Amino acid sequence: MNLKQLHYFEAIYESGSVSAASQRHNIAQSALSYQIANLEEELGVRLFERRPRGMAPTVEGDRLYEHVRRIFLAVDNARSDLLARSGTVAGNVTVGLPYTALEMIGLQLAERAAAAFPNLQLWIAESLSSQALSSLRRGSVDLALLYNPAAAADLRTTQLLTEEMLCIGKPEIVGTSGAPIDFDDVAKLPQLLLRHGDAARAIVEDPVLLRRIVRKSRIELISTNMLKQALVKGFGCAIGPRATLDSVLRDPSLHARRITRPVIRRRLCLAWLAERSLGRAEVAVADLMTELVADAVAAGRWDATPAV
Repeated sequence: MNLKQLHYFEAIYESGSVSAASQRHNIAQSALSYQIANLEEELGVRLFERRPRGMAPTVEGDRLYEHVRRIFLAVDNARSDLLARSGTVAGNVTVGLPYTALEMIGLQLAERAAAAFPNLQLWIAESLSSQALSSLRRGSVDLALLYNPAAAADLRTTQLLTEEMLCIGKPEIVGTSGAPIDFDDVAKLPQLLLRHGDAARAIVEDPVLLRRIVRKSRIELISTNMLKQALVKGFGCAIGPRATLDSVLRDPSLHARRITRPVIRRRLCLAWLAERSLGRAEVAVADLMTELVADAVAAGRWDATPAV
């Protein structure tokens, strides 16, 4: 087993196709297939199921991919560590950003990192908070911004801000009053959620309150854009912060009300794996993200309260 074989394996795993992987590495498909066959023979397992429309990883393939991500992470860390001795911020850093954070700081993060760290390759992945957490644990991302992350021994987190949540929907669903609405009343309304389980935790952290919301879930959605469309169509209401649903709130057919008794807030945290010692590049990107979030809040672009 060597790094070249593992890179080929990773390319097939991520693309699901030998042809796409061969283009990615500029190698003939026959040569790439030969390398994977040799790897399977050495390991004594099948890594992929060959199908008419591509390659599907086996259970053993999934396990190897987890190891491969950690191996490449260790290689990148070694490179970054040695480069750091010369005072250079260099290497590859991948960050996971939920929709709101991507909207608020994504472009600025890319621009500022490119200007300040020309030897750094920054990758930005958009995902739901729960998906970013899974990617972090798999080693697919180095740093992530997470909403309401549960305390876990394998994570290190730093809180960046707190957002107050609103109840948003058609007036015939949430009412026409400009006064706040009690959570008990919100919990009786048909809810639109961005997937259940861990993803819903990013909306309401308290497990007791969350269960009440999930029980009233009418539609399970997989994207913020779908959520916005469902709100406009009147399929239900949603609990969310102003920063996420700002464009929806410009629609005159929708109405937003503060939630009280209790007030619902969510925390945005910077997170990384506890087992990792962040290198110079990761620290530089983490500092830049922290600065950009603080600037967005201070400028009023992000309707939130900075962490104390």
